[in-house]
Formats: sequence, C-alpha cells, structure tokens
Amino acid sequence: MRLFASLPLRTLLACLVLAPAGVVALRTTLGDSHPPRMRVDTLPEVVGEWVGVDAPLTDRELSILQSPVASQRMYTAPNGDTVQVLLVQVDNTQNAHDPRLCMDGSGYTETSTFEEAAPWSWSGSRNRVSHSVFSRDGRDREMDYWLATPNGNVPNMSAGLKLEGLKRALRGESTQGIAVRLLTHPNAYDPSVMTSPARARELWAQIDRQVGFERLVRGSEH
Repeated sequence: MRLFASLPLRTLLACLVLAPAGVVALRTTLGDSHPPRMRVDTLPEVVGEWVGVDAPLTDRELSILQSPVASQRMYTAPNGDTVQVLLVQVDNTQNAHDPRLCMDGSGYTETSTFEEAAPWSWSGSRNRVSHSVFSRDGRDREMDYWLATPNGNVPNMSAGLKLEGLKRALRGESTQGIAVRLLTHPNAYDPSVMTSPARARELWAQIDRQVGFERLVRGSEH
C-alpha cells in the first residue's frame, strides 16, 4: 500500500521533483526559536478508532527529497475508511516537492485545486491549506497538503513555496517546517467506495491534538 512502491523510477523522480538548477537555497535564522525536529515515529500507531501501518520512505526517497526524516502511515478505521498521512521535515532549503505530481505519475488527472482555511484545531488566517481533486476511471481521490512553519502555513507547494521563501528571507524569517499530505484511499472492505476528505480531516484533527503538532512545528518539543 506504499505510495511509491508501484511507481517506476522515472515517475518517482518526477514525483519528488526538486527546485530547478540555479535556485539558491535560502538559509535564514528564526531568532531564539528552535527548528522543527520530527522523528520517523512522529505519527502514532493508534489514533482514536484509526490504526496506522508504518510505511517509511526509503533512504533514496529521503535523499531525493533532501529531507533528513519523514513519517508515513496508512490509517484504517473499523468501517474500512483508509487515509494515507505523510509528514516530511523541510529544513533551510527552497527545494519544492509538489505532491500533485505523484498523482499525475500514477495516471490521475487533476480536476481542481484550491486553497482554503485549515478546518482543524489551530487554523486561522495564516494557516491555509491546498486541496486537490484527482480523477481516474471515473473515480475521484482527494488530497490536502501544506507546509507548516512557525510563521504560518505555506499552502502552495510549487512555485509559491519559492516565492514565499524569498519573502520570508527578506524579513529574516525561516521556511523551516513540516510538509503534510493527507490522501484518501478506497475503502479497505469495499474498494468501490472512496474514503471521503471529511474523514481524512477528522483523522488529522485527532493527530494534530495527539502529537501536539503546533508545538512540534514551533520547535518546542523534540
């Protein structure tokens, strides 16, 4: 059930695309704050009614992402709803990973993408997320994704991330943070039924509270 397991190398490289050559990595300080430091076990195995199966990224995938660590689990509820959650630590770089490319490489067509206020616990005007809908063979899959930083979310994970990084660098702020992706999967017991994005968001709201995600992003927990 791993996202990358069935992808050919060529698709994987496109999926984990880096910033184009010539884009300079921006390194800024964050005052007295500590950068986020997550672990491979940051995502808990059990979250309420959900049970998660560990699906760690390989060293090669982490190298392509230029990330020191990632945490990924496939969560399933008793009714069969299934959601894949991926956290990737992002340090002082402008290497952009646009998760929409993963779906394109898997044969899905993007039908819509928009930004909206995060509908969970510590949302606000600076904490927006991106939401994309993908279709294949008449079936839709939906994904929420964003980069969470101590200075608020960066919802745009492509060119917008580089632009936001430049703006923050000029203000002496950092784009260090944790990239989050929530991806709906078919129901484990009835593959003809797709798990709803509302269920994915319910799961994330519980993870958010259980792991103290805001404190983790702000670097106050290690």
